[in-house]
Amino acid sequence: MAKWFGCMLLVVMAVNGYGDDWCAWRGPNANGLSNETGWKPEGAKVLWTKELGVGYSSVSVKGGRLYTMGHEPGEDKEGTDTVYCLDAETGKTRWKHT
Repeated sequence: MAKWFGCMLLVVMAVNGYGDDWCAWRGPNANGLSNETGWKPEGAKVLWTKELGVGYSSVSVKGGRLYTMGHEPGEDKEGTDTVYCLDAETGKTRWKHT
């Protein structure tokens, strides 16, 4: 599951903050399609990656910020969920709330 989340995050990072905001599930038109044209996946560069724990969270991008969640297992059975706001271009944590 962690590998799946990492791959999904890499794909989103490759698109980065230059395109349409992707601020809702399935994108700006809620149809899973991007409005971007002229983009070729084989030419995309990975700008950054970030380990945020495991989870099923998607990502939302709005105004140069990327929002997502991660889960860190703890000594107890429940662990800790954290919401992250990251800079979409650099991956630096702008804020997080556990």
